[in-house]
Amino acid sequence: MSTNGDWRVLTHLVAVLWLLAYVGNLVDFLTLVYSGVVMVMTLPLVYKKNEGRILQSGVAAQMKALEVL
Repeated sequence: MSTNGDWRVLTHLVAVLWLLAYVGNLVDFLTLVYSGVVMVMTLPLVYKKNEGRILQSGVAAQMKALEVL
């Protein structure tokens, strides 16, 4: 992947790949695929039912992070 000099993108990519490698060491491939399929099928429904609360929590978390920074 090319980052075009954007170090934030590179660190994000490294963090995601490290997280995938860590999770891959904890579980086998079939369990990971099954869990992924279950999440892909259920998370959109959960988000749709609770969209207002999720957005409120996201705004509150963003404000808290800005306050801390």
